[in-house]
Amino acid sequence: MKKFQPMEKHNFRILYGVHPVWEALRAQSSRARELWLARDDRDARIREILKLAQDHGVRMVRMDPQEMRRRVSGNHQGVALRMDCPAPASLEDLLGEIGGKAPCVLVVLDHLQDPQNLGAILRSAACLGASGILIPERRSVRLSPGAVKASAGASERVPVLSVVNLGQALRDLKERGFWVYGADRAGQSLAGHEFAQPLVLVIGSEESGLRPSTRSLCDALVAIPQSETGVSSLNASAATAVILYEIFRQSGKKA
Repeated sequence: MKKFQPMEKHNFRILYGVHPVWEALRAQSSRARELWLARDDRDARIREILKLAQDHGVRMVRMDPQEMRRRVSGNHQGVALRMDCPAPASLEDLLGEIGGKAPCVLVVLDHLQDPQNLGAILRSAACLGASGILIPERRSVRLSPGAVKASAGASERVPVLSVVNLGQALRDLKERGFWVYGADRAGQSLAGHEFAQPLVLVIGSEESGLRPSTRSLCDALVAIPQSETGVSSLNASAATAVILYEIFRQSGKKA
């Protein structure tokens, strides 16, 4: 079986912004190492962040705004968190971490490009019970600081793995008993489709959707019913949220 590589070469990453930092401290405080603060603590959310950091033994470092700008390029809002990277480095690791949990839902992004879409998909995955996200190693969006911030802390709850060969990854998952569903306008209506589990939901790129080679590996294609007066298609992250919700709804009915 092919090995899956971690998203980053370094053993830490910087998360920034008030809400993402607050969410990360709540979700995965054991990975947090340093809290960087370049603002006063009169704001109630900042005080809560400081308390969470103190409760979990996270070192607090005060720095001036110029130093924060040097270290963090995005809209940091005066607060950042230095964290260890999420650990799963292979498909085996991820599935071992999931264990026997049911339902088991993985999301595969077939050469998505927009970091904001990745962040939004991470949020939907965290809220709707997906266990992980797989992304191609090349010609694809990465788990960049912008994507992490857009995820509002969800990147610390849902592991993201970079795969060398997306087709091989799907074949490996099918061999392990996963059903592979592709989101495609030519597919069966979501309203009448019953999902089998464990499953993989494959989302295509913003411009061209699923590649033919990826589509050929899907066990079924599903489409979201739309109003005749609507636009041609939903945004990739919006479509992911809608389909994940239906999977989540069906899982609840079977529980």
